[in-house]
Amino acid sequence: MILAPSTLTPKREERTQAHRSIDWAGAKKQAEIDQVPNPDVSIYQATINQLREAMDQAHQAIDQAKTGQELTEQLTKSLKKIKALTVPVANQEQPNQAVIQAAKQQIDWAGAKKQAEIDQVLNPDLSTYQVSVNRLRDVMSQARQAID
Repeated sequence: MILAPSTLTPKREERTQAHRSIDWAGAKKQAEIDQVPNPDVSIYQATINQLREAMDQAHQAIDQAKTGQELTEQLTKSLKKIKALTVPVANQEQPNQAVIQAAKQQIDWAGAKKQAEIDQVLNPDLSTYQVSVNRLRDVMSQARQAID
């Protein structure tokens, strides 16, 4: 919300509202940035740094405004700058083989742990045991296929 400018020195409430508007716009842009799936880490961090810098500059400009008109102009300019920041695109690179292999090892480890839990049941009903083992194998197979 952009306030109606006054020609006198901005009131404390006007400055507070302007700071809140900057914070809200920054939080909204941060949410947009955070929703990008699998962003390149360096580009993501650079975008976050640009956002923080833009917000810091906006807060400083609001604090330095001498009239209500100047406050409104600085607020408008700052909000446009924050909204204009580009959101990074999703990283389309495929994970390397070491990452894939590590994920498969984690699946195997979790499956072996669950198999040990199933095997520790004393005097299990044979059909229930077999259903549990088959279900575990299916889940592990699906997880490994999802990684590939």
